[in-house]
Amino acid sequence: MKIVGSAALFVMLFLSACQQEATLSISEVESVPDHIQEAVQSEERIQFVQEEAYAYYIAFRSAGSVEAGL
Repeated sequence: MKIVGSAALFVMLFLSACQQEATLSISEVESVPDHIQEAVQSEERIQFVQEEAYAYYIAFRSAGSVEAGL
């Protein structure tokens, strides 16, 4: 019974050590990739476009300047 408990504890510690802490970030891009520009609908004010599993674009149309932060 001690072996099973020790093995379970080892597995839990190992898996918890493998988790990466996620950090949120936002940055302005100077040039938007062509495939993202094609996905953006010009009549919408704000849009969310997913490029990859962890890469997203938020397109915001405004007549003024826009500031972003987390």
